[in-house]
Amino acid sequence: MAIGAFAWTGSVFWGAIEIKGDFTDLTTAVPCLIGVALLLIGFAYSAKALGQSWKRERNFVGFTLFGAAIAAYVSHDLSIAVDVVIVLLTTACGVKALTKHLADPLGNYCLIGIAFFTYPLLYIPLRLPGSDISAEHLDQLLAVPFTTVGMMIFAVGFAQSREKIISTVNALNESKDVIKKMLYTDPDTGLPSRQRQLEWAEELTAAGTPFAIIGIFFRNYSQVYSNFGMQYGNAIVAEFVNALKEILPPGYQLGKSLGMRFSIVATGDIDDAILASFANRIIERMKTPFQLEDAAIMVQVSIGSSTYPDDGVSLADVIRNAYTALTEAEQLGEPAYCRFSEELVKKSQYLHWLDHNLRLAFDRSEFTLHYQPKVDLRDGSCNAVEALIRWTHSEAGSIRPDQFIPRCESNGLIIALGHWIISTAASNAAMWSARGCPMRIAINISVQQLRDPELLPKLHEAQTIAGGLLDFELTESCFMSNDPHFLELISQIRHLKFGIHLDDFGTGYSSLSRLKDLPLTVLKLDRVFVQDIANASRGQKLLRAMIHLARELELQVVAEGVETQEQASFLKAHGVEFAQGWLYARAMPSEDLLAWYSVNGKYDYTAVSDKT
Repeated sequence: MAIGAFAWTGSVFWGAIEIKGDFTDLTTAVPCLIGVALLLIGFAYSAKALGQSWKRERNFVGFTLFGAAIAAYVSHDLSIAVDVVIVLLTTACGVKALTKHLADPLGNYCLIGIAFFTYPLLYIPLRLPGSDISAEHLDQLLAVPFTTVGMMIFAVGFAQSREKIISTVNALNESKDVIKKMLYTDPDTGLPSRQRQLEWAEELTAAGTPFAIIGIFFRNYSQVYSNFGMQYGNAIVAEFVNALKEILPPGYQLGKSLGMRFSIVATGDIDDAILASFANRIIERMKTPFQLEDAAIMVQVSIGSSTYPDDGVSLADVIRNAYTALTEAEQLGEPAYCRFSEELVKKSQYLHWLDHNLRLAFDRSEFTLHYQPKVDLRDGSCNAVEALIRWTHSEAGSIRPDQFIPRCESNGLIIALGHWIISTAASNAAMWSARGCPMRIAINISVQQLRDPELLPKLHEAQTIAGGLLDFELTESCFMSNDPHFLELISQIRHLKFGIHLDDFGTGYSSLSRLKDLPLTVLKLDRVFVQDIANASRGQKLLRAMIHLARELELQVVAEGVETQEQASFLKAHGVEFAQGWLYARAMPSEDLLAWYSVNGKYDYTAVSDKT
């Protein structure tokens, strides 16, 4: 269309010249030059196409010129010869240009150029002095055809542009469909996207139709991906989706949410019992492993739900509450279903309060270490304690460790808290030793802390400050890892003269083969077994077996939770070296411990220094 527009503009200006009839007149020369310039711009704009067109049409132009030359020669009249050449070139090229325009736009540019420039190129030399061909003659010959050809080329260009516009609009519509599909369809699973489900839920909310949102989390996808790779990961997701579709009731739309979370917008019968039954069917289905080639892969899910309008008067409330329920199910640590309740909101708010105030507690110095003595059952002396963290909030008062330590492990603050405990225990050990009361301090370490790259340097620094009086307590869950780095880390910690204590023995999943490979020095019997000493038939037998195991592994034994003299006597009689519990003392601050020690301490460091 551009070349047609330029040609049309140029022809209009040239037509003005024909009407004026005087090329030398400024008022006609300027439009003429503008017209020629516009034509040149038009052809320059399509220079590449012009070259391609000339290669295609040069034979046609040659034959046209040959015919015109013969006609001019036969005429024996210069005026007639010029007329013949101009008319043939203009007409032949113009007509074929229009024809080619319809069939192939690239085929007409050269012909348009010839048709339009034949006249202006000849017009100037014919007006030179000595020429006997008048301008009026050329005007009469070419003015109207020239302008007509320009109008026709513009018309054809406009028609083609209209087709282009229609084609572009169609392409945009197709692109719109593609974009809509991308917006409303998850590319990995083919399920409705989160956006599509949001819009459907908005429509249900606007209509006042009750519905439920069910969130499903593929709990162990990262484990599957790590062990089997992306190909198996994608395949297991596809199998998982197909399994969900198989048990999906009518009126339940399954969609893909964020990450490995899936969502269901459910309509129809959505009372609590129905939703719980559906969730349990999903959990039961996932107990059957998915078979991919030679691999049997188990899928673990967490499920949470909320309903409109019972759990929220707006869509945002229902979505938030479904997410709250799903988060609660995830924290249970096993495949589970959780229905939203106001109690979950209170719990969520409390956890938010914990997160905020735990961070402030460091700046406010609200953490303290309390120490519970470990008494030597053989002579009643005390030469070791266990460090236990305490938190006293400025407004809420004392907050139990079992409330805030798990939260620190989940929000990442356990690393900072662990560093504080190590440093504080080391300082107290050094202070006690300087005051003539050297006691070993056992500090508890979580699994997350073992992944801290700064742990070993921190322990080395602390043990130096403490004069070698620090020990290291780990729960059985820490020993489940098969990572060689873990075994190397424990060996390095032992090399720093830390005693390695296995805490709460018997309550986890210790493997005897693992125990023999670790550099343990102390085995701690959990209070559960100590409290069962009164059960002569089973409790005592189990304790004797555990004590015997420690003897075979050449480990010292510490019994936790000793509250009665009967328990202490039984443990002493069966060779348990140390005991801690309320029978002797509760956990207490550093200064209170020193006061207790001055009365009950009977310090004998050599009793355990060789072993720990």
